[in-house]
Parts: sequence; structure tokens; C-alpha cells
Amino acid sequence: MNILLVEHNSTLATILKNELLKVLNFNICIDIAYSLQDARVSIGKKDYTLSIASTNIPGSSPQNITDFFANENIPTILMVNSINSKLKTLIKNHNIIDYIIKNRSEAIDYLVHYVDRLLKNRHHTALVVDNSSKNRKNVVKILNQQMINTIEASDATTAMDIIRRDPHISIVMTDYEMPEANGLELVLAIRKTYKKYELPIIGISSIKEHAINFLKYGVNDFIRKPIFKEELKTRVNNTLDSIENIQKLNNYANTDYLTGIANRKYFFANARGYLAKNRLTDEPFAVAMVDIDNFKQINDTYGHDIGDKVIKKLANFIKDNIKGQDIVARFGGEEFCILLKNIQPSIAHKFLDSLRQQIASLSIEIKDEKPLQFSVSIGLATKKEIHFDKMIKQSDLLLYEAKESGKNRVCSDLKEMALV
Repeated sequence: MNILLVEHNSTLATILKNELLKVLNFNICIDIAYSLQDARVSIGKKDYTLSIASTNIPGSSPQNITDFFANENIPTILMVNSINSKLKTLIKNHNIIDYIIKNRSEAIDYLVHYVDRLLKNRHHTALVVDNSSKNRKNVVKILNQQMINTIEASDATTAMDIIRRDPHISIVMTDYEMPEANGLELVLAIRKTYKKYELPIIGISSIKEHAINFLKYGVNDFIRKPIFKEELKTRVNNTLDSIENIQKLNNYANTDYLTGIANRKYFFANARGYLAKNRLTDEPFAVAMVDIDNFKQINDTYGHDIGDKVIKKLANFIKDNIKGQDIVARFGGEEFCILLKNIQPSIAHKFLDSLRQQIASLSIEIKDEKPLQFSVSIGLATKKEIHFDKMIKQSDLLLYEAKESGKNRVCSDLKEMALV
């Protein structure tokens, strides 16, 4: 992805580029142009996702600069020395994404955060719900300028159908006044399934009482009509910032710090939800406890850094080889637990024994040493218990049996053993 930075002051341009690269993904390429002519040459060589342009370029007026980037059809953030009504009109008429006043102390921090936000927005999709086509198009235009993908719905029923079908909807913008079900009823319907941090909603209305009802019953924020571009983009971006921060915290709370897979807490939370549904579906499932053989010896011989590499290698391998609906979690140390959903006991045993054999062929590269190979022992519980903890305990006992029987094998409650 390419960003074009147009700034005649080389010191400022270098500072901006370095600050942006500190925060943005390493796949970002930032080119500096010191004049519109330089910018024209750069644009002739490659495509740009975004441009950041100063209005204080020698030999070029703000009109020249806004005209240039409008003609090139590149989303642009303007850096200005000051703002006045004439410049605001230029910005509005040329669909400039935003402007930043350069001489403010917080300008660089704001610019870096805003560019980061815009690039993240490309992965978000907003559902805009309003029975007025004109109002929808107005909101969609502002959101698209913020690089947010959009889908439109003219009523609450259509909106709910879209939400059920499309898992990529990440924010909903809904008007209050709509035929049949109104915006508040849509909010209540969404909140039956999605919490505020799972699917944020911004309510829109011209009536104060609607704002109170919206905020009481589940929206994350509210915008009062008539809609101002600056307010809408700021509220939407702030909402997405907040949701992403909450999701990060949830991810930290549910993820094992070393391997990046689920931790014990998340495993049991997910299992509880699955077991509640399983009482209705009665589909077969299995629980397996996996432990690295001779792990203490690996640590003692090669050091904890290599031991950590073994743990991460195993975690990623299991994660990549189970079905998407299944869960693998690190329970602690070198021990992992797998919940295999909707699987017959004999198939679970065959799958885990195949997994065990593949793991035995994995290796860790060690400098000046031959590659390190390792194996695992697995305990498999397939007999359903009223209390899930009993299945965990049973798989743990079967794991102990596998260890005592020679390691590198699967022991299950099917009374079958996979021979090495």
C-alpha cells in the first residue's frame, strides 16, 4: 500500500514519514514529494491509497492543490497553516477527507492516529438504515470518504436480514423514523443477539426524545439531524476506536500470551456455550488432552527459548489442523486441550493418532545442532458426562496412561491404543 506525502519542508516531511511508519503496518510505503510536479511524477509511477498534502507548497495555491488531487481521484488529507471560510469551501467542494492545522502541537499525533484509523476502516463495513434514499446517500458518502465500506437498507426488516446473512457488518447507522418497525425497534432486535462491543450502533434523529430512547436502549452513540460531516466522521471513528480497544482487551483476556491460541478461560467459556446447545442437538463430541513428551529434558538440554519454540510450533500446528468449529487451548506449561465438535468417537481417535504421527515429524532448527524433533502423548475422552469437568478429568487420566505406557501414543476411553 502506498501513501504520498506532499510537503516542501524536508525536515517536517521526514518527521511525518518516520512517525507514520512507527505506527503503520510495515507493508506501507510512504513517498515524499516536495512539489506538485514531484507528486505528478510519483503518481505516474504507482497507485496511491492516500495522499497527505500541505497547502503551503511554493508556486501552488490551495486551489491548485485541491484541484490536482481531486482530478487524480486520490483521497487526501490537507495540512494547512490556518483555516478560513474560503478554504473550508474548497475542502467541501473537493471532497477532501479532512484537514489538519500544522502549527498546533498535537497536529502530528492527530495525523498519525487519523491515518492509522483510515487504513483500519478499509476492513470495516457499515450498514446504513434509512427509508430516505437521499439521507442514506449522504451518510454513505461521508463513510466512504472515511474508507469505510457500506451497505444500505431502507427498513428495519431488510437491515436485520442483512445482519443475519453478512458477518462482515461491523457498525450500524440507523435513523429513528421508518415505516413499520422504527429505528428503536431495530436496535432492540439487534441487542437480543449482539452486545454493544460486538456490533456498535449509532442512532440518528432530529428529535431530542429519540436520542434519549436510543441511548437508553442500546446505541453506542447518537447524531442529531441535520448531519454535519465533521461530527459524523468523528463519532464513527471514535466508536470504532473504542470497539477495537475493547476487542483487544477481550483478546488479551482470552488468549495465551506465548502461543496466541485460546487460553484455559476462553476454552471453558466456549465449551459451556457449546454444551448448552449440545443438550438439544445431542451431537457427539470429544475432549483430548495433549502433552509434550520429555519437555523438561528439552528445556534442560536446549534452554527455555527452544522450549518456547516447541510449544509455539505445536500450538500452531494443532490450530492449523483442527476444524474451524473446534477449539484448542493451552492449559499451562506444555499441556493443551482440544474440544472436537460433532465427531464420532472412532473418527476422533483416528484423527488424533494421525495428528500425533505428524507432530512426531515436526522439527525445530537449532544453531550448530541437528534439528530437534519431539513427540506428544494424548488422552481422549469421548463418553459424555453431565459435568464437563469429568470429561476433562477423564482425558487427563488417559493422558497419564499414555505417558505410563511409553509415550508418543493416544489412549482413549474406547479402550483402543494407537501403537507407535
